[in-house]
Amino acid sequence: MLQFADYFFTLLSWTYFTNSVSCSFACSSNCTVLPLNGKWLISTNNNTISLQGIVPGQIHLDLLKEKLIPDPYVGFNDDKLSWIPLEDKWVSKRNFTVDSKFKKYEKVLIYFEGIDTIASVFLQNAGIKQFLFNASNQHRQYVYDVTNYIVLGDNTLIVELLSAAKLSHKYALEYPYHVDQQFTYFEGTNRNFVRKAQSDFGWDWGPAFAPVGIWKDVYMVGFDEFMISNFVPIVYWNDTYDCFEVKITVYISCTHSFNGKLIAEIKHVLTHPTGISCSQGDCEVVTSLLVPVNKVSLWWPSGYGEQQLYDISVEVFGENRLNAHIMKCIGFRKVELIQEKYPGEEGLSFYFKINNLSIFIKGSNWIPADAFTGRVTAEQIDRILTSAVLSHQNMVRVWGGGIYQQDEFYQLCNRKGILVWQEFMFACSLYPRDAIFLENVHQEIKFQVRRLAHNPSLILWSGNNENQDTAVQAGPAATVDYTSLYDDVIRSTLYQEDNSRPFWPSSPSNGDFVVDRTRQLFVQRWGDSQNNNYGDIHRYDYNSLCTDISKYPRPRFISEFGFQSYPSMLSLQNVINDVSDLDNKSPFMLHRQHHPNGNAQLETQIQMHFILPENTNRITRFSNFIFLTQIVQGICMQSQTEHYRRIRNETGHTMGTLYWQLNDIWQAPSWSSIEYNGRWKVLHYMVKRFYCPILISGYYIDNTLYVYVINDANRDINIYANVYLTRWNGKVVDVMNNSSKIQSYSSILVLNVTGDFDKCGSIIDCYFYMELFDEELKEVLSTNYYFPVSFKEVSLPKAEVKIQDCYRKNNNQFTITISSDALALYVFLETKYSGYFSDNAFIMKSGTIVIEFYSWTEIKKNVCQSISIKSISNIYSEE
Repeated sequence: MLQFADYFFTLLSWTYFTNSVSCSFACSSNCTVLPLNGKWLISTNNNTISLQGIVPGQIHLDLLKEKLIPDPYVGFNDDKLSWIPLEDKWVSKRNFTVDSKFKKYEKVLIYFEGIDTIASVFLQNAGIKQFLFNASNQHRQYVYDVTNYIVLGDNTLIVELLSAAKLSHKYALEYPYHVDQQFTYFEGTNRNFVRKAQSDFGWDWGPAFAPVGIWKDVYMVGFDEFMISNFVPIVYWNDTYDCFEVKITVYISCTHSFNGKLIAEIKHVLTHPTGISCSQGDCEVVTSLLVPVNKVSLWWPSGYGEQQLYDISVEVFGENRLNAHIMKCIGFRKVELIQEKYPGEEGLSFYFKINNLSIFIKGSNWIPADAFTGRVTAEQIDRILTSAVLSHQNMVRVWGGGIYQQDEFYQLCNRKGILVWQEFMFACSLYPRDAIFLENVHQEIKFQVRRLAHNPSLILWSGNNENQDTAVQAGPAATVDYTSLYDDVIRSTLYQEDNSRPFWPSSPSNGDFVVDRTRQLFVQRWGDSQNNNYGDIHRYDYNSLCTDISKYPRPRFISEFGFQSYPSMLSLQNVINDVSDLDNKSPFMLHRQHHPNGNAQLETQIQMHFILPENTNRITRFSNFIFLTQIVQGICMQSQTEHYRRIRNETGHTMGTLYWQLNDIWQAPSWSSIEYNGRWKVLHYMVKRFYCPILISGYYIDNTLYVYVINDANRDINIYANVYLTRWNGKVVDVMNNSSKIQSYSSILVLNVTGDFDKCGSIIDCYFYMELFDEELKEVLSTNYYFPVSFKEVSLPKAEVKIQDCYRKNNNQFTITISSDALALYVFLETKYSGYFSDNAFIMKSGTIVIEFYSWTEIKKNVCQSISIKSISNIYSEE
């Protein structure tokens, strides 16, 4: 039944919280939850190891807590601890007591919110060990009826965790034909045969621990008459009525048939009662509410408006006046993925509209925040996502080789306005398609879609990471396997559960040729997924000069591109065994570098831009090597990202960039802009600049300077652009300028100057400094630099950069004044304390500037004494 809202809108503030047990259900008033988290007895099958463990958790973390193993992240311990996932069986036991009240409930269910990964679950009492069920998927919830299994008094829950690492290989050998996989750093395993985080077996940025354990909450629920086992509110745009429609699906578990009432409420907006009739067993109630646009405030991505959220709840009343109440948060926004013809061009567009507004996507890719998910906190996630917002990002792509993220992740994205491109957890591999595997995936997709679909931040489901190309290259048989999994199971299941947002077949992909949801008919646009005229692409080029614009593609959307760098010395010091490890050619660093030929590529790219300093002190040399890897990573990413932003309104019509990658899983060379401990790399500070809503950007090619103004703001701007041709000693030898009106949400070429720039003598002797003014507000909107040649070709100024003053503003903020006597390239501040600077890795002219340091937590010590400073000038003057 459809019901229009008739209640006056009131502004609503929203808070979220988590309990020790996170439940996805609501009991009737006669109900009890028995938590089974906490202390469990953990042992190997033969009891050679026995210890007290913690649930939720993982075996590695239990062993570490009891000091039975060293820190897995230190040294070569990732290899040394491979015996843990190869143990045939880990047994977890939990004793609990059932009292007379709990035993009298008409039904008792046990919930396992997450088991990693292959396990058999038993209940033991009165001397009898009773089998309950088998688990085989890390990404699923398991619920089992134990009404007739529990006894009054003592009971023992037993979970026998088998080796997913070993069994993956066994399953592959038993399969009728070879199913190819990539990126497995755990020898003798076949990750594609088990439904477990694929990066658990190692990746080119992460370790191969293949953890095992009960990684999410465990609890029992006893109830009479009924309980709400799940509640899924999904916001749609209803074209017929030109309003929002909230489809509400309520799943009810009943001990007997009953007639009752369901009341759905969007707080301060709409209340809607309806009669229900449920049969014994599982009952599904579906209702819809129509919500006029003028009754609610819209949810917008960061940078485009507010993130208004609403509490939505349902309450079910039974025949005996029993009731159950459950609540979630939703936001009202219209989501479209626009794929249309451009006049006179081949292919289709690829861009997102939110609330009818075309959004240029500025974001990054999210990987698992730790190899051991059990120790990832909401605070860690919050800091990384806050860092994304501070750098003007509006989307994260949850990469398909990890896990479906914790509830807190999506709650924070809802609050911060971060759009989520959500992949299903399949990556860089072909997968089996036997009936058991496909049914397992079907249950996974059904559970995860129901869990996540209410989040307004989630705007796109995507089938996998890079598997479409793998299937095409493997041949016709592989494409049959591919369509069986991704179209017949994943897509079909998704469309049954959620039709409110677009689905993208794979990343990268050319998209679909035919989509007929009524007939369940899907034909993909097979071919080269790197086709710039369709969909999204991934791009990695480690051999060309990374600033050579002639090598850049003009894609519709680029969802992966990046360059490696090393993490800071401060991060690496936490994981070395000896100072001799602090060398990019040390056995430890070579072990930590998982990307094939990665160190050589780093050196090659550095040498295209800089002369490697020949410091005699080994630690100094390595520190400077790290600094240069980060600087070059930033230079490469700035050049490429600004190119994509510039061509929004030109051939290519690029409408989104997601760089690889936002965060790190451990301390190692990677593509990240944020290190494992949350420290911002040079790149992240550059992201903050090149993702600015209003940006002046230029490049020089074939003796011509091109200068653009990019305006992602919601207003037209009358601008005045100055470009200063400047000698390295700071002398301005020529000024080029232009004024123009820049429309909102556009990119415009404002200067096009061809000439030999002879006032410099040679282009090597000068650089371009660009300034953008708002003529109405009389303020500087953006500044930028363009260096037409590599720095190694230039005799760089020898700048003395130093901290002149530093003082505490409060316990979270410190003010630093910096001076330089000449042009200083990539001035970089660093401190051991956790936080970020207002600007960093910047180019500084002679003079002084003021920088703020913001700490994540209150610091009563003097941060100023810990701050170090360096620039490109320093690395050539140190010993």
